[in-house]
Amino acid sequence: MLETEERVSLLERLLAEFVELSKSAVEEIKTVQSQTELEIRQLSKKMDERHAHTMIEINQLGKEMDERHVHAMIEINQLGRRLEDSDERLGKRIDEVVHEMKESNSEMREFSREMKESNRKLNSTIGEISRKQGTMVEDLIHPSLPRIIEERFGLHVTDFAIRRKMELADGSIKEYDAVARSGQYVFVNSTKSTLRDTDAGKFEQDLGVFRLYFPEYAECKLIGVLASLHVDKGILTYLERQGFLVLAVGDALMEIMNSHGFKPKEW
Repeated sequence: MLETEERVSLLERLLAEFVELSKSAVEEIKTVQSQTELEIRQLSKKMDERHAHTMIEINQLGKEMDERHVHAMIEINQLGRRLEDSDERLGKRIDEVVHEMKESNSEMREFSREMKESNRKLNSTIGEISRKQGTMVEDLIHPSLPRIIEERFGLHVTDFAIRRKMELADGSIKEYDAVARSGQYVFVNSTKSTLRDTDAGKFEQDLGVFRLYFPEYAECKLIGVLASLHVDKGILTYLERQGFLVLAVGDALMEIMNSHGFKPKEW
């Protein structure tokens, strides 16, 4: 009997402890649940705030896109009007050009006729110039070289010839445009339509063999004379350094171009 009572007492005590533990667990669950609900409400509030902010941004973006769309449409319309105006102006200009071309047909035919006449006259002039170049020595040097020698050097020319030509026994031939002798001096001339610096070296070679072709001047001093219608200043300076007397057309038919006091080289 005693053993049974002890077991009942133990069961009652265990039941009482279980009830107390259950109450404590329930309270803890309620506390956790309450805390969880609070956190859920806070999170929901934050999500609501973020959603509202996002919707505001979306609305602003939509508004900006609408404004840009309107602005783009305005620009497209303006561009369309400008293109229409350009097409109209281009069409008018094309009509004007076509009209001008039709009106200028007669002028073009007259211009073509005038060009043909001008070409005919130009060809005639070129032919005359070419003919004159062949007689430039006779036209310029023949009346001028003796006068220049006497005025500049005070020497009287006793022997003067143009296109002086000589052939040696071996068949070699040499021709000089003009040769003028005065005492112990012989002035040998080369006349060019255009004087270049390369003419100096060639003419110096010709002077080097002059006495070979004309031994009668073996004891004479040679003066090299280069002549042309016009001589550029740079070429004149170069030829003068080489010792050549340079002639060209000036106030007189032909005059000395060298600087004042220039003394020509003697070969």
